[in-house]
Amino acid sequence: MAVFLSRFCHVQRIAVHGIITSFVLLFSQFAHSHTFFESLVDIDTNANSGKLEIVHTYTLHDLTAVLMAHTQLAINLEHPEHEAILRHYIERNFKLRSNGEPIDLAWVGIQINPQNIEIYQESMQKQDLAKLELKQTVLQDSLAKQINRVNFRQGQLQGTLIFTNQNKWQSFTNQD
Repeated sequence: MAVFLSRFCHVQRIAVHGIITSFVLLFSQFAHSHTFFESLVDIDTNANSGKLEIVHTYTLHDLTAVLMAHTQLAINLEHPEHEAILRHYIERNFKLRSNGEPIDLAWVGIQINPQNIEIYQESMQKQDLAKLELKQTVLQDSLAKQINRVNFRQGQLQGTLIFTNQNKWQSFTNQD
């Protein structure tokens, strides 16, 4: 009986060690699979209306995790109430202004795929990008290394703005 108990305890220790090793390997893979945090926003001008068309692209699990941390809810962005939470968060962190006055943006909608979420907005009126400033702090309140890249095009005015935790507002200028 003592031999049986000794072998049973040995097998139990090996099993526990195997389970712990499996968890460590699994979580270390997750930690290494996502080592940078970057979003992309494209701002173009509709040739017919002159309105700005804005397409945001974020990593879905990053955005969902931040919203869950802010709300303490299990967020499902396909749910209309949760899309409203997302909209409020985006509108608080992504802003255009002209001479210090906010520019109203219409919420067009979202498209979700397994990895990313695309968010669509447009300006309510024709806008001249050269006269605007942009705030893009989405995800930066929770992810210290978050970089938000904004590509823009309007006639001859085009370039890329890079937002980090160090710069909150930037102006649109031609970049070579």
